[in-house]
Amino acid sequence: METQRWDKKLSEFLDMVDHNDVRVNRRYQRSGKVWPLNAKSYLVETVILNFVLPRLLLHEVPARRGAPAYTDIVDGQQRTAALRAFRHDEFRLSGAVDRPNLKGKKYSTLEPQDRQAFDAYVLRLDRFTGATDAEIREVFRRINSYTVPLNAEEQRHARFQGEFKWFIHRQIERFDDALKESGVLTEKQMNRMADGKLLTEIVHALVHGISTTNGRSLRKMYADHDREFPLDRDLTRRLSAAKTTFAAWGRLPKAVAKHYHAYALLLALMHCQQPVEPLKALVRKTAGIKSDSIVLTNLGTLASVLDFEEDEVPPEYEDFYAASEKGTNVRAAREARFRWYVRALTSNSL
Repeated sequence: METQRWDKKLSEFLDMVDHNDVRVNRRYQRSGKVWPLNAKSYLVETVILNFVLPRLLLHEVPARRGAPAYTDIVDGQQRTAALRAFRHDEFRLSGAVDRPNLKGKKYSTLEPQDRQAFDAYVLRLDRFTGATDAEIREVFRRINSYTVPLNAEEQRHARFQGEFKWFIHRQIERFDDALKESGVLTEKQMNRMADGKLLTEIVHALVHGISTTNGRSLRKMYADHDREFPLDRDLTRRLSAAKTTFAAWGRLPKAVAKHYHAYALLLALMHCQQPVEPLKALVRKTAGIKSDSIVLTNLGTLASVLDFEEDEVPPEYEDFYAASEKGTNVRAAREARFRWYVRALTSNSL
């Protein structure tokens, strides 16, 4: 068996599919499910923006008596079906796409430069030649043996394709630079969707109040708001305002640059900017947010508290210390940190 690089322009590849020179082999179809509209739309936009897609795997089937040679698609069938359907005007791009001028577009109504970008996109293809069915099966066995299993966050983001998933996706794009620059999350953590988990937990608190969350409760957020998410506009505005202020602070003191501190800090920031109804039970009234220099000094004070040994912590900070050392995901600890961060944002000193 040999592997050949067989890259093609998308228009050329789809022409080959239309003429049955490249075929879908149902034996390799690992799922009979059809991609939902949002997923197909996002794929098309990815192509138009010339972002990289994973390589498609193909198998060259030699000519046999009475039958010409052709090529099977063995991995990439759903992507091929979605791109072909768009080219045939079978669906309009949904609101999941980022570029406003692409929303609601069919292939035939794309701006000329966007249609050209779609047609000229270079698909990265690997074609197996001289391969037996057993060798193709072995390829997939080996791929699956070293593929990293999806974590809970990645599973939620892959399973759901509705309004809430794409709302979180947009917030990830807005927040990632700030979360990385602040020291809250690393590139590696964001690659495994720790940013998605953090933002989902924050939105859960904005909607339901601070609580102990787990995979089930976060999955329910996706499921409950899969068809529609009427809070999209309001929460986007709140999160955008919080991100702007948060990003201006730059690097946070290391001891408080943790995801569970960022959860409480960002909720406190949004509550101080405009009171959040489910959080009023914890802090009903807040003063104005102090200058960046005062806020960073207060955050530095809280970070220094966390550097103490337990028996050295000043009494007035004991509840903050305890809430940061144990049960970082439980409701009581989250509420305690939230109150402290409201104080850090609104007090001249701690």
